[in-house]
Order: sequence, then C-alpha cells, then structure tokens
Amino acid sequence: MTDRKSRSTPFMKQCLVTAAVGINMIGCGAFFGFPGILLPQLQGPGSLIRMTENQASWLASVGSIPMIFGNFLVPSIMTRAGRKVAIYCVILILILSWFTLSLATSYEVGPGWDGYP
Repeated sequence: MTDRKSRSTPFMKQCLVTAAVGINMIGCGAFFGFPGILLPQLQGPGSLIRMTENQASWLASVGSIPMIFGNFLVPSIMTRAGRKVAIYCVILILILSWFTLSLATSYEVGPGWDGYP
C-alpha cells in the first residue's frame, strides 16, 4: 500500500479556519453597522422609502431582539443535531433575512401592522 499525502497542509487548514472566523466577524460587523449606513440614505432627500425619526429608531434597534431567541435556540440545536447543522440553520436564516431585506419597498410589514388601517 502506498501512503497518500494529504492534499492540504496543516498551514492551509489553519488559513481556512482563520478565514472562516474572519468572514464570521465581517458578518457580525455588517449586521451591527448596517443601520449606520442605511438610515442616512433612507432619511435623505430622494429616498424611495421615507421614514420618520421614530421609525428609524426602531429600525436601528429591532435587529438585536432576535438575538435573545437565538441564544437559547442555537445551543439546543447544537445539542440535538451537532454544530455543523446548527451553523447551517443560522446561515440559512441569515441568507433569507438579508434577501427579504433587499426586497423591501416600504417600512411597513403590511397594511394595519402599525395600528393604522
């Protein structure tokens, strides 16, 4: 039998892990920094989606609310299905949420959501 050499060296494995951590940190920074670049554009003249100061305040702060549920949900998924499945679930939710956000045409979720008909 011949010994087959591993296709990736330990250095390359470390580079991939480091890159994955860096991409994760960029994702976190994008989540927290997004309102900082979004709000001035939405409140500027010529914006397609107009918002009040109250709406802008909600938009900037409401992103942290789901993190409370995620802190309790992800560990239970990790315990039952493993880390890999938990990461895939989180990534799927993040992709869907960014895609939904990119399709937004107004601040409101739907008619009557903010208490007005």
